[in-house]
Amino acid sequence: MPGAAGAAAGAWITMAARCLLLEIDVGNPPADWAAEAPCPMLGVDPVDKQLPQRTRVVLARIDGLTPLGELLAARPVPPATLLEALVRLHADGLIGFSPEFEAKYLRSPPDAVPPVAPAAPSVVPPVAVAPVQISRATPAATAAAESARPATFSVPPPASIPPPLEPAQAPPATEELTHERRGDLALRPPARLARHLSAARYTGVLVLRRGEVAKRILFALGAPVNAESDAPAEELGCLMHVRGKLDDKMFAAYQHLRRQGREPPAALLELGAVAADDAARADRWRAQAVLYEALMWREGTYELGEPGRFPVEAPRYDLGLPNLVLKAWREAPFDDARRKFFDAHHNWYLVPGTVSDETVGKMRLNPKEERLFQSIREQARRVRDVMEITPLFVTETYRFMDGLLALGLVELSEKNPTETGPVDIRELPGLFEAMKAGNFFDRLSAHPVSTDQDVEDARQRMLARFDPRYYSNLRPETRERLERMKAMIEEAYEHLRNAGRRKEYRKAQYDRGRLEYFAEIQFRKGEIFLFWREEPRTALEILASAYEMCPDVSIYAASYALATARAYPDDRERRNEARLLLERVLGRGNPAPKVLVIAGATVRLLGDAARAEQLFAAALKGSGNAPDIVQLVDQMRKRTTAKT
Repeated sequence: MPGAAGAAAGAWITMAARCLLLEIDVGNPPADWAAEAPCPMLGVDPVDKQLPQRTRVVLARIDGLTPLGELLAARPVPPATLLEALVRLHADGLIGFSPEFEAKYLRSPPDAVPPVAPAAPSVVPPVAVAPVQISRATPAATAAAESARPATFSVPPPASIPPPLEPAQAPPATEELTHERRGDLALRPPARLARHLSAARYTGVLVLRRGEVAKRILFALGAPVNAESDAPAEELGCLMHVRGKLDDKMFAAYQHLRRQGREPPAALLELGAVAADDAARADRWRAQAVLYEALMWREGTYELGEPGRFPVEAPRYDLGLPNLVLKAWREAPFDDARRKFFDAHHNWYLVPGTVSDETVGKMRLNPKEERLFQSIREQARRVRDVMEITPLFVTETYRFMDGLLALGLVELSEKNPTETGPVDIRELPGLFEAMKAGNFFDRLSAHPVSTDQDVEDARQRMLARFDPRYYSNLRPETRERLERMKAMIEEAYEHLRNAGRRKEYRKAQYDRGRLEYFAEIQFRKGEIFLFWREEPRTALEILASAYEMCPDVSIYAASYALATARAYPDDRERRNEARLLLERVLGRGNPAPKVLVIAGATVRLLGDAARAEQLFAAALKGSGNAPDIVQLVDQMRKRTTAKT
């Protein structure tokens, strides 16, 4: 083979864990390999494949006529890179080989485990392949090439069906496939059905019927990959004639061949109306035309085939559904029958679906349409309500609603299925992000110095707001968000329900300044229960949190000791705890007059009246007989009784 001398012997060329391998010794390739000409598969845009630059160079040189020997001799890339590019292009469905070549030279890795064939027909992702019989003369570069290639060959699907898309490539289903296998297209137009099947990642056949005409739309992993019709007007030749791609004389010849039993592609190829290399492109164009006409239907019935059952022999194309749907958005017919349909459903709701900003941008709405569409997107509205708020003329509004329904952007529902619950659904995304960013106290909307009961109450309060059980008509994404919020609430509760863990978490979350702020609030509240309401046990629980946050603040420690002595006058262990704490406070030196008064009251309760009077006197002297200290001393003398 020209240009191959001296090349290093090649081994396995591995593209991916499951990719087919091209088993060729580039140093000594066989002659029949050199004569094989890869055929480009039409009907899919290579730009979508994000191919490496070198692979694009190889693809640009593949014309269906140049054998592999000449490609390698031209050396646009190194031999190993060429083989790697061929494997990549074949795996992406951009090129095909003759069946003999694939059977002989396409292999699986030596250590790969062959996939187990399912009992049902295989499910394959949409790729551009076309099992169209193509007859053409093949110019040979060498005598070996001429003798090696037959006069006719087929471009079939890959001999080994590629596996379904991996999860990273094919997003998971966002909707559960409808249980309704049959229905009325007036309520579920084809575009809306297609949106649902895409969200459900449906693989199978959707059959549409209207009168005597039936169409079969083939779906693979949620994408329509082919469309067939039993209407004679939707044969490839008839479509080409209607659209001016076939003149009357050629069409008459085409009809003659059809009457003789020729299939449409074969008849067009025989007449030269379609070039051999354009057969796949023409078949894709036909499938798009059939699908587009189906998107215009507003009456008839639909039937969903068994999920997972897909005719593997059918060609698979990228039919460009989003563009076809948007085209049908403006061109769909509207007549009195459709108007009567909306009049009969004037109390039904137009329920908005999930619509991306990109889709809205492609709709090219005028300002009035945009305002009306925004009002429908905000909430479900009755048809009669839409007619009252519309800025459009009556007929334009009917057409607009019909277009939204046909596009699958809204659906008709007899009952109002708007998402409702304790919290406005529109506020949930912001609340979810705030909860995710906050700490455990924030998640429960609980104060950092909450008690056990406070934490329990906060949990119940938050669950009442965000538990999915208290919502109705939830969409999958909203339910998922609420479930995650519920899980975050439960996580925060489990961490904060224990007082010891709660204290440690509080110290870890807040700096000294914030702790002093919280402690001061608790102290002021505890004073009310201790000195005015005469509820020492309630005061003790509150003052304990102030002392725990700032144990070096003397007035918090002294107040905690007084509350302990008053709350448990007969508990020897607690009285000793209060006595030791008080000694530490007085031992710090120069305590404030108010601290001395509280310490004197505690000592008096513990049975040392003489020392209590000494502390009261020191407080009066240190404050210069300040009125507030004099009043506090009198109060403590009246409310404390020595305990022997």
